[in-house]
Amino acid sequence: MKTLSFRLPILLALILIPLLASTAHGAVLYGSAPIATGAPVSATYEMQTDASPSSPYYTGDSFQGLAAYNSEIYGLNLVNELVRLIGPVSHYTIGTVTNNGDQISSLGGLAFNSGGSLYAAGNDPILYGLDPTTGAVTSTANLIAPSPVTGLSFATGGAAGSSIGGHVLEEDDLLAVTDTELLLLLLDELTGDYLPIPLWQMPGLSSIAFDDDGRLYVGTSTGLMEWDFGTNTLGSVEVPGPGLDLPAATFTGLTSMGTPLATPEPSTFLLLGTALIGLYGLRRRF
Repeated sequence: MKTLSFRLPILLALILIPLLASTAHGAVLYGSAPIATGAPVSATYEMQTDASPSSPYYTGDSFQGLAAYNSEIYGLNLVNELVRLIGPVSHYTIGTVTNNGDQISSLGGLAFNSGGSLYAAGNDPILYGLDPTTGAVTSTANLIAPSPVTGLSFATGGAAGSSIGGHVLEEDDLLAVTDTELLLLLLDELTGDYLPIPLWQMPGLSSIAFDDDGRLYVGTSTGLMEWDFGTNTLGSVEVPGPGLDLPAATFTGLTSMGTPLATPEPSTFLLLGTALIGLYGLRRRF
């Protein structure tokens, strides 16, 4: 009896792990887009490209940049305020992005690197390091880009080793999009400037995001697209409805929260209950 009692937790774990793992979904994307074509109100949509339907996560401000770190989503709105999204209709305003007390005229793109450092691209063009607790500028670097940057994203560890445009990615390589080009931004150690390496040309690019698995997504004027590292091309992404008409959505901000926690389906609980009853009966017999 003691031996069986000792083994019961092990048997239970062997049943639970496959059941729960079977309900896990892929990486979650968050994108800011109008709730309808021409609508003045925008929503930040939660999308799982291989699982549950898209749905509005937050409704209100339009964001010109989204970034996620430590399971929190940050946004950069149209008046250059850095905010943290709290829930479906609420956010916390961290502060207006300022450089030595002066407000910056226009920003586009927001991204965290793996160490938690936050950056935004200005139309100056300058790459700004931001304090995520205040919105104040902590560093600046010239951004030698052919036109204003509309989106930023740092390569995740899952993307390391992938080849894009002849360049083998490393974690924290910085990629950007302008309205017409996908760029790799390389830091010039001598000048401190970021130099653009063109990777792809296409009109209507608006945002960019890597997920933890290394997949690269790009928002365009014709919807959400994913980079194919094998062919070095962009292909359209289908996200289940009904939350968003993706083929017509232009994402002005895009980020990934990584892999979500598994949500057990009703059938999972039924199987789990049956297993527990069976184990209980087995224990009573002994």
